[in-house]
Amino acid sequence: MPSFRPTARPSRRGPGQDESLILTDLAAHARTSVRTLTRRFHAETGLSPLQWLLHQRVQRARELLETTALLMDQVARQSGLGSADSLRQHLLRRLGVSPSAYRAGFTRREAARALPDGPAER
Repeated sequence: MPSFRPTARPSRRGPGQDESLILTDLAAHARTSVRTLTRRFHAETGLSPLQWLLHQRVQRARELLETTALLMDQVARQSGLGSADSLRQHLLRRLGVSPSAYRAGFTRREAARALPDGPAER
């Protein structure tokens, strides 16, 4: 029986958009039933397929917030979360901060790391 290994490539569909279709597609690709896919997926990852997908999307959004100056709508679209409102909801739920606060906090930490340790010796 082939081993199931999820990849870190988020779906282009936004959350709430035909999750059953996504599962149907995945099950067909894995040549198994949706029920078996869901059971095996949970056994491998400890998460449901939707939970895993949302985790991947939030991770991608965090990466974009840390490394780019994209607008929140652009971050949301590029991470697969759809809209800035959805991005905000998921970051608040998972991290307890808004996307703007996350970016600002990360930017402050990076700026502090870039500062010299003390005055230059002459």
